[in-house]
Amino acid sequence: TRLAEDEHKAAAQRDLGISYGRLARVAEAEGDLQAARKYLEEELAIGQRLIELAPSSADARRSTAIVHYRLGAVYQELQDEEN
Repeated sequence: TRLAEDEHKAAAQRDLGISYGRLARVAEAEGDLQAARKYLEEELAIGQRLIELAPSSADARRSTAIVHYRLGAVYQELQDEEN
């Protein structure tokens, strides 16, 4: 059914977002903050799409909030590097 198909697509998107988050952690650990930023931006875009699909999903909102926090931290580190 369509509902099952949508749930499958959402689960695949969540998995992809988690993968981007993990790649960001690896990039951060290696000191590649530009790559970490790009991965987190991809994760954030997925999270925002998931919220659009399920606005009442507390999990999607929580995960997206965490990505916002992590992305802010990376931007701060990048700014610190410039100074």
